[in-house]
Amino acid sequence: MASGSSDHTIRIFQPHNNFKCILTLEEHTYSVNTLIQLSDGRLASGSKDDSIIVWNTNEVFKVTHRLKGHTSGVIIISQIEDGRLTSGSLDQTIRIWNTQDDFKCSLTISGHVGYIWSLLQLNDGRLASSSYDSTIRIWDTKKNFEFRSILHGHTNSVNCLIQLNDGRIASGSYDKSIRIWKVNKFN
Repeated sequence: MASGSSDHTIRIFQPHNNFKCILTLEEHTYSVNTLIQLSDGRLASGSKDDSIIVWNTNEVFKVTHRLKGHTSGVIIISQIEDGRLTSGSLDQTIRIWNTQDDFKCSLTISGHVGYIWSLLQLNDGRLASSSYDSTIRIWDTKKNFEFRSILHGHTNSVNCLIQLNDGRIASGSYDKSIRIWKVNKFN
């Protein structure tokens, strides 16, 4: 198990040993905001230091890649079905990183006018993003992340997204509400 912290570290815990901390990773220079395990087993971390680090979990968490491109803190990272990595940032952009091509940034997506808080690949392959700008945007991953629609309704920052079993999206916001969206009606 791994955890990221505002103390700039990632700590690795051993679940089979009463969750004892067995390793502390200290490569980031600011708070670690997001962690995911990639489909190939590596760990990816995003930080307020504007970077993403990819760690090889088989070699005592050796750094394999440092992804630079965002101009402000990385808030969220996710991996989409085709293996590419997506990242959302305080710089109001979403970046797409090719995991098969030495983690080069292949695309920068703009459209939100606030920080990107959440990224979610929908069951049909589209990407949903939520933002400090009180909106959710839908992007077509099959058409080079072409903008498809915008969902209005929240009156404050939309902080989290999840897709429900029936295909709808639930969104949580600082406006103290949870909204449920039928995304199949949005192209």
